[in-house]
Amino acid sequence: GVLEFAGNVIQGHVLTETDGKTKGKNRVRVRLLKDNTVVQEVKTDSDGFYLFEGVPVGSYTIRAMDNKTSPESHLVRIQSGGSFEANRDFVLLKK
Repeated sequence: GVLEFAGNVIQGHVLTETDGKTKGKNRVRVRLLKDNTVVQEVKTDSDGFYLFEGVPVGSYTIRAMDNKTSPESHLVRIQSGGSFEANRDFVLLKK
């Protein structure tokens, strides 16, 4: 079936790399920030997937972090209203 999301969507996977192989990392906090203020916070699922729905038009930073790795960030700009979709993956590296 077709997945339908509410409004603008930012989604992706949080991955870790071990011995040259990447795999999804579960229970990683992913934050959606606007002007250094947390707008939404989610945790990744068992495949490392995260999803923010209903994101208003604007510029955001998305940051993935857990206790064993250095935080990673991406900048995302939502330009159109209604059905904009941004895909951003993270590869977290051990500290």
